[in-house]
Amino acid sequence: MIYNFPTFRFFVFGLLILLLLFTIAWLPRTEIELTSISEPLLLDFEINLSQGAKQPLLNLGIISSEIITINSEEQLDPDYILIDELRDDIAKKMVVFLKRDMQKIAEYKVQNILDNSSQTEHPNAGFIPIKEVAEFHPLEWEIQIISKDLEKGRAILSVSMKEEVVMNYDLKTLKKFMTSQKLTEANRILTELAGIKTVKINNWPEFWQRLPLFPSRIKIFIN
Repeated sequence: MIYNFPTFRFFVFGLLILLLLFTIAWLPRTEIELTSISEPLLLDFEINLSQGAKQPLLNLGIISSEIITINSEEQLDPDYILIDELRDDIAKKMVVFLKRDMQKIAEYKVQNILDNSSQTEHPNAGFIPIKEVAEFHPLEWEIQIISKDLEKGRAILSVSMKEEVVMNYDLKTLKKFMTSQKLTEANRILTELAGIKTVKINNWPEFWQRLPLFPSRIKIFIN
C-alpha cells in the first residue's frame, strides 16, 4: 500500500496562508480619543504640624515639621513648603513641612468625600469606573495659619484646595473587551461610559468596520 504524504510545497503554501491570515488580523489598528467630563472639587481641611510626627497620621491630619535657619533657605529642598507667617526673623528660624505630606492628607480627605459606593460595574465593559482627582496642585492651594508655636515647630493650618474630579477607567480591561467589536457597537459602548462627553474612533484601514483582534493594536487616550 502506498501513502501519499503532503509534499513540502503544500506545507509551504499552507504556512504562507497562515502568515497571510495573521497579517490581515494584525494590521488593523485603532486609536480612540475620549473626552471626559470634569467637575470642580472644593475642599477645606486642617493640618497639624508637629516635629514629633515621623509619618503622616492621615486620620488625625498630622504631618511632620522641621525648624530650619533662615540662612539655609537657598539650599532647602524644593519639596518643602515655606510660609512667611511661620518665619521668626529675630531667631533666624523657620518652620517648614513637605509638600507630599500635605498632599497625602488631602488625598485621604478626598477619598472619604468622593462617593464611589454608588458606582456600578459597566454592563458592557466589565469594570467599575471610579471618581478621582485628575491631578493635585498643592502649591496652588490657599494656606492660612490658625495658630503657631515656632519654638516647638508646631502650627495648625487651614488649607483650601480646588481641583478637578474625573472618572478613572480600567483601560486594560476596556481594550480587551473592545477587541473585534463593530465600530457602531464600540461607539455605543464608549458613549455610555459614565463621565464621557465625546468619543472619536480612528480606525485603520478606514474600510475596516471592526476593531482589531489584538488589544495591543488599540490605543485609548483620555482628555
